[in-house]
This record gives sequence, structure tokens and C-alpha cells, in this order.
Amino acid sequence: MNTVLQFEYCVPESQKLADLYGVQHDLDEAIRYCDLHIEIDPTEPGISIEEILRREQTRHALCRAALFSYGRCFGGGVRVGLGLDLINRLPVELKDRHTQVKNLRDKWVAHSVNHFDDIRVRIDARLNSAGDIEVHGVSLASQLVGTFLRDWMIAYRALFVEVRALVQHELSVESLVLSNKVKEMPLQELMLLERVDGVPLTRKSWDPGQNRGRFKGN
Repeated sequence: MNTVLQFEYCVPESQKLADLYGVQHDLDEAIRYCDLHIEIDPTEPGISIEEILRREQTRHALCRAALFSYGRCFGGGVRVGLGLDLINRLPVELKDRHTQVKNLRDKWVAHSVNHFDDIRVRIDARLNSAGDIEVHGVSLASQLVGTFLRDWMIAYRALFVEVRALVQHELSVESLVLSNKVKEMPLQELMLLERVDGVPLTRKSWDPGQNRGRFKGN
């Protein structure tokens, strides 16, 4: 009877594989958020005003979540994000769509630096019967974009699916390279690694400000 063994192998050589897996997870989430957004119909006949508003708010949250998850795939820091070399392998139409989505994530979801969140302050006055202008104070006028049309989300989903396919290919190649490498590892070196078969992962910290760090050499 064979016994399954597992050894911890979180080293710099395996960091790329872990990063690609994390990116794939974010793309899976982005696609799922698109699917949920597309399924929700706020124009369904017979639903109440409250239900219409609830569905619109849900679509709003899903739209932002999809853009945020996709944007995480290209961030820096602890995890190395996807590079332009991968984006350049997309068809021209999808490259342009990537630029649009990236700008939406960076300048609408993460920061309010565009006319999607347009708020104006205005002076309220009244022209009386004598022809005099009476100033009453100030008021606000706003135009806030909450979500996008269903067709837009379908188009964004197509981009996410195509990028995920490229990532999955890189993931399989990197997994094969690493698997071949560890198969050549001397048994003495393997036995020095920590045994983790049957050991569940444990969270080292619940502090969101504490970076988990990159893999380090032994």
C-alpha cells in the first residue's frame, strides 16, 4: 500500500507558480461576478420599486467587484502581476478593452478622478417681481455612475475569459517545469523539507496590514 507524502516547497523557484494560481483565482472571481451581474434583471415585469433598487444596487456591487478582481491581476507588491507580454498576445479588440477596464478599475473603482462621479455645487437664487436677485444659499447636483449595461458586462467577461486561458496555459507550463525539477531532487534534500501531508493550512495573522511576504530560500 502506497502512502501519500507531501513536503513544503515554498521557495523562490516556486513563487511564480503560486503567483499564477492566485491570478487565476482572481480571474475566476471576476468571471463569476460578471455572470451574476448578467443574470440579474432589474426590468422584470411585476417587481416592486424596492426590488428594482435592490437589484440595481446588487449589480452595482458586482460590477465594481469584477473590475477590482481583474485589476488585482496586474498589481505589484507581494504578488507579481501579469505583464504587458501577456496582454500583447490578445487580439487588438481585447487589448483595447483591457485598457478600458484597467482605467475603470484604477480611476473609477479605486479613485474618483473622472466624470463618472460628477458632483457640482450651485448657488440657488430667485428673481423677484421687482427684478432683484435674492440668494438663498447653495445646493448640490450629482451624476454618479453605479453600474454598466448588461452588454458591457458580457464584453468584459469575454476579456476575462481570454486572459484566464492565457494564464492557465502559463500555469500548466510552470507546473510541468517545477514538477520535472523536483523529480530530480536528491532524496536526502527532499527529506530535509517539512512534511505537511494531512496538515491543514493555518492563517498566520488576521492583520490585513501585515504582508505575507515572498517565498524565501532554505
